[in-house]
Amino acid sequence: MKIRFTKETPTHHTFEIIRDDSTRESSLLETRSFMPHDLIHLAYESTAGIKDSFFGKLASGWTFAEFNDRTMMSDPKFADTEMIETERITGPLSSYLTKGISEQSFMQGLSNVYSALGKEIPAHITSQLLRDIQATYRGLIGQWNSLPHHAVMEIEWNKN
Repeated sequence: MKIRFTKETPTHHTFEIIRDDSTRESSLLETRSFMPHDLIHLAYESTAGIKDSFFGKLASGWTFAEFNDRTMMSDPKFADTEMIETERITGPLSSYLTKGISEQSFMQGLSNVYSALGKEIPAHITSQLLRDIQATYRGLIGQWNSLPHHAVMEIEWNKN
């Protein structure tokens, strides 16, 4: 799947996916909040090898509309899925990557989330993974910030 982000205006961008079967979807989004969030997902999912979450689901045919259905987060059939795990992790990860909180503060916040659920933090969340995610995110956001208006940032998503 190809992922394309196009700078449309100083405040908006188009998020487009082109699946391997040539189906596509796009949406015009407000950049200030959506771009960091989408790039955090991309950095985490690609670096941690997450294949059945946001980008993996899009690659397999899920639509943007399905992700906009917020009832999914509280649906018991999704409770222990990789997709929901990703949401639990990317929330605190946002503060780590965009607000500069320390790794220790990130881990404490993540611990609070998982403790409230009666669960342990996933074992794959390590200091090395956090550094790798941070490097990936910095590369992605740097690439985005260097684009002129109407330029396209294209990323190949490999779900295998």
